[in-house]
Amino acid sequence: MDLAVNGQNAGIIPVVVGNIAPGWTKDITYTVKNAGSISGVLSLKSGAVTNTEGLNPESETGTTEEPGELGGYITVTATVDDGASHDLGILNNLSSATNIVITDLNAGVEKTVVLHLALPTSVENDVQGDKVVADFILSLDQAAYSNESTTEVILENKDNNWQIISSDSFKGTLSYGVTGPKFNYTFSGKATLPNTGYTLVYVGSTGEGNGWNNGAVTLGSGMTNGSGDISLSGEVTTGTITNGKVWLVPSSTNPSGWDQTNTLFEGTSRVNYTQN
Repeated sequence: MDLAVNGQNAGIIPVVVGNIAPGWTKDITYTVKNAGSISGVLSLKSGAVTNTEGLNPESETGTTEEPGELGGYITVTATVDDGASHDLGILNNLSSATNIVITDLNAGVEKTVVLHLALPTSVENDVQGDKVVADFILSLDQAAYSNESTTEVILENKDNNWQIISSDSFKGTLSYGVTGPKFNYTFSGKATLPNTGYTLVYVGSTGEGNGWNNGAVTLGSGMTNGSGDISLSGEVTTGTITNGKVWLVPSSTNPSGWDQTNTLFEGTSRVNYTQN
């Protein structure tokens, strides 16, 4: 599945808020499009939320080394131009929330989503001069109620800040059956290294860097051709997968090692499969 946000192949919206007063509001408007061929649902949560204490000498404690409280008061609401509206709660709490479904997004459909941020008028001096930074993360996933028997996710290469590099052709498409006794898949893509052994692995739902391969399941292996193209397919017993990550890694790093530059990671959507 392939999600485009404001025309870009990325699902992260950065937000910086600071030096605001009670009663402040802000609307963040963006377009989302299901650029793939499989219908799904659009979910939202926030990444790490970082609060910093204000430099205002009249702030609540006068100590700028404290974390600040602003993110603990800002409320977040999401509305969609199809009429859907969701009260997402307090900004700080969204960093530990599971993905919150805000709308369905069928193949080829584009919608407008508005995030409404507000600081209640009841807030007193606790947030004076404080600042909060957060990333809103959008993902497009196969709907649990969908009648589709197969779906797909896109694997992407990423920079050192874990942002998708959309300016090149290095990516891959993983198509798979959403239910079955085994995880049945086909994969085709283009890797950075030509004439090199690559392995497709299911690495779970969390974790990057050292230790990524603890408990990883190998789905298949093969060689890229002289242009870096590779195709794989197979059936593997993985157990049920919920919001799982599948990566294409150089075989030399599996089962130990790390090569971020030459790996294709999960894109804006993750794998959901039920073993039965």
